[in-house]
Amino acid sequence: MEMCKLCDLGANGPGFTWRGPIFQGGQWIFERLDRAICNEEWRLLFTEAQVKVLTRVEFSDHHPIMIALTNSSHERIPKPFWFESAWMVDNKYIDRLRGFWNKQDDFMKNLQRVESDANEWKSCSVQHVQKVKRCIMARLQGIQRGIQDKHNISGQLRLEKKLQGPGGAQNNLAPRRTHVVPEI
Repeated sequence: MEMCKLCDLGANGPGFTWRGPIFQGGQWIFERLDRAICNEEWRLLFTEAQVKVLTRVEFSDHHPIMIALTNSSHERIPKPFWFESAWMVDNKYIDRLRGFWNKQDDFMKNLQRVESDANEWKSCSVQHVQKVKRCIMARLQGIQRGIQDKHNISGQLRLEKKLQGPGGAQNNLAPRRTHVVPEI
């Protein structure tokens, strides 16, 4: 890297990005294989850039990494309304849609009513699923950090497998407190 004048951007999150197999003696192998590197010119352009090590999911032995070019949170601009065809899979929503459509009203009035109801329905159902996913991913991140730090490895592995296994998310929807080892 020095010869090419590149530098490692470091990382925030778990210290390792790869979990290898268990070898004789029952010890996991942990390594930081995945890295983000840059040259000096790029680093000067993106002085606030950070690398984040994200939560590993079941189908991979690597933690994904993400490069955030800025450290600040952006002000969210209201998004235009988009009807999601996936909503039509839920029979409850189809029934709601039929109830809100009035043949006596003009088309625009019906669309406004549907938009208003869809936004309300989305916040009650779709956003709930997203919230549950964030909760489960946070729990997995804490578990994986505990495994790397060698805290109650067998218990942490069972819990990780339970959360990532078939029906794991459905069986673990309720938020729970999990012991999270603080980052050093």
